[in-house]
Amino acid sequence: MKVVGWRGCILATLGALQACALVWGSGGTALAQLSAVLAAATLGSLAIVWVAFDTHFSRVPLWGVLSLALLLRLVAVQADPLLEDDHFRYLWDGMRTALHFDPYQKAPSAFFGSNDLTQPWQDILSGINNPDIPTIYGPVLQALFALAYFIAPGQIGAVQGLLLLVDLACMALLVRQRVDTRWLLAYALHPMILKEAMASAHPDGLVALWLLLALAAWQHRSMRWAGALSGLAVATKVAALVVVPLFLLAHRRGRSFWRTTAALVFGFILALALVYLPFLAAGGSDAGGLKTFAEQWRFNPLLFRMIEATTPHGLARPVAGLLIAAGVAALAWRQFESSTEGRCAAMPPVDSALMLLLLLSPVVNPWYALWALGPAMAGRQPLVRALVVALGCVGVLAYLNGSVLPQATGWAFNGSAAPFAVAWPVALVQIGVLALVAVWAHRALLPPAGVP
Repeated sequence: MKVVGWRGCILATLGALQACALVWGSGGTALAQLSAVLAAATLGSLAIVWVAFDTHFSRVPLWGVLSLALLLRLVAVQADPLLEDDHFRYLWDGMRTALHFDPYQKAPSAFFGSNDLTQPWQDILSGINNPDIPTIYGPVLQALFALAYFIAPGQIGAVQGLLLLVDLACMALLVRQRVDTRWLLAYALHPMILKEAMASAHPDGLVALWLLLALAAWQHRSMRWAGALSGLAVATKVAALVVVPLFLLAHRRGRSFWRTTAALVFGFILALALVYLPFLAAGGSDAGGLKTFAEQWRFNPLLFRMIEATTPHGLARPVAGLLIAAGVAALAWRQFESSTEGRCAAMPPVDSALMLLLLLSPVVNPWYALWALGPAMAGRQPLVRALVVALGCVGVLAYLNGSVLPQATGWAFNGSAAPFAVAWPVALVQIGVLALVAVWAHRALLPPAGVP
C-alpha cells in the first residue's frame, strides 16, 4: 500500500519536532521546560487537527502508523520529567516496596535525617512533594515501581521503559479492535502520551491497558476476566471504580443475568483481594493517602469550578460526587435497557464514564486524560472520542498555574494563597475548546437526526 507522500513526511516531522522539543527542554530551567511543553503540545495538537480534517490520512498503512508511534516514543523517553516531581515518589515507593514491602506504613518525612540512606536516595527523598502524606498509589502501581527498582534502582528511565511497553500494548489492542487509521494516528501523535507517559513517567496509561483488556474480555463473554481486569484497573487508580457498574449492567438480561453478574463480581473481588491482601497483611494500604487527596486536593477543575460557584461552601465536592454517580448510573441503566434476552448491549461506555469524571472532578491533572484515551479510541462513540482527545491536548494549559509561572517567568497571578491554582481564564479556554470540539464532533462525526 502506498504511503501518503508529502503529507506523511510533514506529519512525521511535526511528531518528531514534538518529541525532540521535550528532550531539548528537559533538564533545563523552568522557563525552558515550560516553553518545551507548550511547543510540543502545540505541534502535536496541530498534527491531530490536520489528521482529523484530511481524509487522505485514512490511507496511511498500518506499519507506517506503528513505526511513527514507536519512533516518537523512543525519542520522548530520552527526556527527563518536565515540570514534575511525582517521579521522586515513584522511585521512593519502588525502593520501599522492593526492599521492605511497606510503602503505605510511613510517610517519606519519617525518613528525614536518616543515616541509612545514600546520597542519591537522600536527593530522591528531598524531591518528594507532600512528604508528610503516605503514598496514594495503589498496589498494582507499587508492583510496577518495584519492578523498575529491580531493573535500575533510583533511575526514572526504568519506569519510562516499562510505560513504553504498556503504551505499545495499548496500541496493539487498539489495532486488534480495528480502530480507524486516522484515530490510530491521533493516538500515535498525541502530546499527552509523549509528555506525560513517556517523558514525565506518569503511569496512568496502565489504567487504560487494564480497561482495554477488560473490554476485550467482555466482548468475548469472558466475564470472570472482565471483572478481574476491571479490578486491576481499580487497584491501579481508584478512579476506575466509575466504570465497574457499566460492566455489571451491560450484558444480556433474563436468566443468565445473575450468572454473568456473579462471574463479574467474583473476578473483580478476587483480583482486588490478590493484590491488596499482601499489603494489608504487611500493615497498610493506600486508603489514608486517598482520603487526604479526596478531601483536600484541588487542581485545574473544569466544570467543578461552576459547581463551586453555585453551591454553598463545603458542598461542592458532595454535589460533584452525586452528579458523577447519577451520570454513571444513567449510563449503566441505558446499557441495561438496550439489552434483551439472548442479545447483549453495546460495548460498555467506559469512555463516557471516565470523561464525566474528568469534567466534574476537583482534580484534573493533565495526565488523567491517559485513563480515557485508549478506551475512547476503542469505543463506539465518536463524540466522546473527540472530547477525550481534545481534553488531552488542552490539558497542558494546566501548567500555566501559580507554581510554574513564578518559577518560569517571575509572574505570580494569584499570590501564594493557592500556589497550584490555574487562573479562571485558563480554565475557560479549556472548557471553550471542549465546547467547540463537541459542536464540531456532533455535526461532522455523528449521523444526522433520523439516520441510523
